[in-house]
Amino acid sequence: MAKKKAKPQAAKFDVVDVKMDVRINASPAKVWRAIISDSSKWWPREFYTGPDPEGFIFEAKLGGGVYETWTNGGGLVWYDVIGVDPNRSLLMRGQLTARYGGPAMSFLELTLEADGKATILHLHDNVFGVIGSKMQDSLVAGWKILMEDSLKKFVEGNK
Repeated sequence: MAKKKAKPQAAKFDVVDVKMDVRINASPAKVWRAIISDSSKWWPREFYTGPDPEGFIFEAKLGGGVYETWTNGGGLVWYDVIGVDPNRSLLMRGQLTARYGGPAMSFLELTLEADGKATILHLHDNVFGVIGSKMQDSLVAGWKILMEDSLKKFVEGNK
């Protein structure tokens, strides 16, 4: 008897909204420089998608990119920059292929707010599309590692 072919399942469309605030003991200008100029120094190796990473770049200009480079000349674009207010905010749009949990689109905004001698980094990541059951937890954990465990420690350790 012939096996029945499985019917394709309709993908589930959903939205994930991640917000976090991180207090960093440094000025907004210093935090901005760390994001824009020093990202390769604090971006964790395990967050690169390629086997032999070279650097992670934030191009803080309209139409710029946020991407990783590899030593073999390859790389991966994470986001396109769609809004910039220097030393204050960076607005980015990214696409997630199925390989990275999509297909989905992400709008990420990083905003820096002075708070005395410190800075509050406000992160808002809004992802919509085909969202797996673990996407929310994965994003929250990933942004915590990137912003609290990596960026914050880098900035505060380089006074």
